[in-house]
This record gives sequence, C-alpha cells and structure tokens, in this order.
Amino acid sequence: MREFFRATWLPTALFTAATLPLYLGNRHCSPTLSLGPAITAVILVPAAWYWYVTRSGSSRIGYAALAGASAAYVIATLSYVVLGVRFSLTHSWSQLELGALAVGLTDLLTIAGGLLIGAPIGASLGILVALAQRTHYFGASSHVEDRAKAWRSALTAIMIAILLSPLLAYLALASSQEALASLSRKYSIGYSVALAATWLASIPLAALLGARRVASTLFTRRTWVPTIALLAPAIAVGSMYGGRWAVCSGVTTAVLAPLIWSEVMSRGGHTLILGGAAAGAATAFLAQLVPAGIAMWWLRVLDTTAPDGGGHSGPTGPAVLSLLLTAPVAALLGAAIGAVVSRHLPAFAAPALVATSPPAGTRP
Repeated sequence: MREFFRATWLPTALFTAATLPLYLGNRHCSPTLSLGPAITAVILVPAAWYWYVTRSGSSRIGYAALAGASAAYVIATLSYVVLGVRFSLTHSWSQLELGALAVGLTDLLTIAGGLLIGAPIGASLGILVALAQRTHYFGASSHVEDRAKAWRSALTAIMIAILLSPLLAYLALASSQEALASLSRKYSIGYSVALAATWLASIPLAALLGARRVASTLFTRRTWVPTIALLAPAIAVGSMYGGRWAVCSGVTTAVLAPLIWSEVMSRGGHTLILGGAAAGAATAFLAQLVPAGIAMWWLRVLDTTAPDGGGHSGPTGPAVLSLLLTAPVAALLGAAIGAVVSRHLPAFAAPALVATSPPAGTRP
C-alpha cells in the first residue's frame, strides 16, 4: 500500500488539479459537471497509473503518455456523458424543437474537445510524471512479469479503444439515423448516448482481445471441471425465478467461473480448499446478481416505454428480500462445490498450490 501511494500521489494530484478549469466553468451548473471530473480523476488515475505505468518495470514514456491521454479523456467527458444519457432518456427531440441544435452542438464540442484538447494535455502530464519518477521505480519483480504483461496488454487495448471511441460513436450514430428516427418522439438519442454505448461495447471486447492469455483460461484444462460443477447451484437457484433467470445465471457462471477460478487459485497465501471455496462462492453469488441487474434494467425499460405510463415501478419488496436470501444460499452451495473440487481434484488448481498443499486426507 505504501508503494501504491508513493507511485500514484503525484499523477493523481496533477490530474485532479487540471480539472480546476472544468470546475470553474461548471460551478453554477449541476454538481455532477462541476465536481465529477475531480472525483473521476481521484478514482481513475491511481489505478491506471499504478497497474499500467508503474508495474511496467519503469515509468516508460509511451505507457505514461497513453495512460495520461486516455485518463484525461475519460475525466473530461464521463460526467457529461452520464448527464447526457439521463437527459436523452427523459426528453425527446420533438420537445426540444430549436433547443435540439444547441444540445447537439454541446455534445459535439464536449466530446470532440475532450479528445482534441484533453487527451494531449493528459499525455503531456503523463510524460512529465514519468520523467520525474524514472529514477525512483525500477520495475516489477520477475515472478509477476508474465501476469503483468497480460494485464498490460489488456489495459493497452482498453485505452486505445477509449481514444477511438469518439470516432466509433460518430460512425454508429451516422449509420443508425433511420432506426433512431422512430424514437425521436420519446427520446433524444445523440452523441452522448452513442459514446456511452460505444464504451460499453468496445471496452470489454478490447480487454478480451488484448489479454489473450487471460481470455485463454476459458479453455484450459484447469477450469472446465470447476465451471461445469458450479453450473449446478447457478441453475438450481436461478430456476426459482424462472427459465430465463436460470439461463442467464448459467451463462454468467460459464463466463465468470474460469476467470475467477484461475485468478484465485493462482494466488498463494491460502490452501487449496479455502481457495476453491472462495472462488466457488464468488462465482455463485455473482451468477445471481447479474440476472437481477438485468431484470431491474428491463423493468425500468418497460416502465419508461409503456404507453399507459408504466406500472412497472421496479422490483417489489418481497422480490428484493427473496434475492437477498437466495444469493447467499447460492454462494454457500458454490463454496461447498468449490471446496470439494479443489480437495479431490487438485490437478485443477494452480501448480504452485498443488506443490505446497498436503494431499487429501493427510495432515500438513
């Protein structure tokens, strides 16, 4: 933790201070616009700088410039995009009339300005911080180098996708005008919504394509048996809410179980059984939260688009209580299954843990 603060306090302070013009320009507007960029900088910059720049082995100029440019773009546009999406879902183009032109120009200037002005400033700040830190950080230890390369590849792809997202959003918006015309009486879908949708689609895809080593764990022999075993609690508990919920829980398990299992079991400091129980519990719990989030979102869509003004106000109290009770039950079942798999099938754990853990049925 001390190393984390030593490595990130300077870039965090500089990027947060750089948001002062945004605060002064928007201090009479919504707090989201005035304080949002500073909050985003405090949260985003330390994580991006430490995991991408510092852990690259040294404060490299290229990594620092890319991290600074992408972070600055997100800092400058995220708050506006959040408000823009909310505005688009509550106002229609027909209601705005002449104000639609002002909304469209504001979208364009903010999002394009973040790329043409904010990104170069962020890259410059990143380079300055990297030059200042070069004499203090000499690289990560060798035993984490392979994993650092995989994560760094994923982060590189994500940052490039962020910088390309304004162009992709414009192309998506221009190619779907006919489809959006039917929604103009109820929504004002513009550049902000297109950019948010581009982020949601491109960032996960870029991460998967960039971290080929991480994505390849979906197919390794150490994860397919735990994944199949953990499908049982996901489908069993999910079937209590219907077939669609069970299918969504099963798909979530199939995606998350290999990633969580390989990540947890590759870390030291715990026994095979404890690691398997933790991985199983986390997977089973998330397998119920994901369909719950989708259900809440779908109810919100029905509430917004219903001709009679809705009627679907969201999940009811008993439904929320039921979820709060069944999700921990699924986690307990997942922990039990994970512990059994890791105890009796040690070949599906990481080699380091297999070498250091006692055989089943023996005392350490």
